[in-house]
Amino acid sequence: MRIKTEIQAAIGALLLVQIITSFGAIALLSRMAPAIEEILEENVYSIDAAEDMLVILATVRIRGPFEPEHEDWKDFEAALERTRANVTEPAEPLVIEVISASYRPALGGESEALLTTIDALRQLAHINRQTMIRRDEQAKALGIAGAWAAVFLGFGGFALSVVIVVRLTRRVVAPFRELHATVTGFQRGDLYRRSRTGAFPLEFEEVARVLNTLLDEYQVRRSQGGGPTIQGLDRSALLHMIDRAPTPTLVYDCAGKLIASNRAALDLDATPQDVYLSQAAELVASGAPTPTPGFRFHALADEGWLCEIDLEALDGKAAKAGTPEPEVG
Repeated sequence: MRIKTEIQAAIGALLLVQIITSFGAIALLSRMAPAIEEILEENVYSIDAAEDMLVILATVRIRGPFEPEHEDWKDFEAALERTRANVTEPAEPLVIEVISASYRPALGGESEALLTTIDALRQLAHINRQTMIRRDEQAKALGIAGAWAAVFLGFGGFALSVVIVVRLTRRVVAPFRELHATVTGFQRGDLYRRSRTGAFPLEFEEVARVLNTLLDEYQVRRSQGGGPTIQGLDRSALLHMIDRAPTPTLVYDCAGKLIASNRAALDLDATPQDVYLSQAAELVASGAPTPTPGFRFHALADEGWLCEIDLEALDGKAAKAGTPEPEVG
């Protein structure tokens, strides 16, 4: 897969998770709002009507019976009509029928009818309160389920992000590191250093092949241009031997040009100690290197020098002198 397509797919997957989470939250709220609205419109409405009728019956106890033309009688019938128009539970019609049959004698002052009507109104209020409790629990359960769904979607988005970061590190960052290591290694004298191919996205494969071709062409031109070079098995053997050295080891031609270096020397690049590499090159370029503390030079058949750098000696001398620059004796 091309890296462009892979990045687009990764970003698209993250956006899809975010969209699903957003629409899930909207759907959850849109389902919870009607449940709360039903409680307010249906059950609270019936409870208010029952309370109005109970207040009127309490007035009968205090003031005595009412005539059908009395204002409270009309208010009671209006409240009863509201309950008939707002039947939402299966048990409500039977209770409303009891109220309808007993409210006239109750308003007329009959004690038994009054008690029957009051008991029926209490049942009506109880039915609606139980319905409110049940619907409230359903709304809470829906909210908890939605919250857990959001948690799982968030965890899924986090896990997907981790997978994408790991994959992009392997598919983007690792190829960049390989190309950087190839270029810096070649610059330090590892003329046979080439980028790996076959394990990276197509774009990086193309760049690696072009880079390897350019390095091959440069090495051929350099070999044909004369001067001391290290070729074939001789170079492989030299690189193998100096890589086994624990101290930074470099190979220069007589002009002070770097030919090869081991891993320890490459590790000094971009550190405060890389000044020692420049110092070694200056000592070689100045002619036959003189004995210098921290630097050991070995002649290579009058064609170059092998330099070993003693970092402990140089760092200790720099610390005593109060400066990081190594001194040439």
